Amino acid sequence: MTADGVCIHGVLAVNCEACVAWAAALYSSQRADAAERALAAYAAPCEWREAAEDGCWVPSCGETSDRWVFGDRGPVGVGMRFCGYCGHRIEVVPAPERVA
Repeated sequence: MTADGVCIHGVLAVNCEACVAWAAALYSSQRADAAERALAAYAAPCEWREAAEDGCWVPSCGETSDRWVFGDRGPVGVGMRFCGYCGHRIEVVPAPERVA
């Protein structure tokens, strides 16, 4: 496109059906790619691990301001399906062996 807005077809780009269709397809493709990346990132689970030293549960999203204690049931055992911090699906990681 030239500085005055004329496309390679010799008309104003905003009036050129070919250029408008190309731009729409490009925009749609870019949005689809962005949506796919966002869904892939959201599909990753938030891993919750029980800390061996105190029995509190810690999410992998990095939030550590609260200490969660669920007893023997763990977060999923008490009905938690999604992390309250990042919103991702909870996946329980087996607890490390406790040292007596």
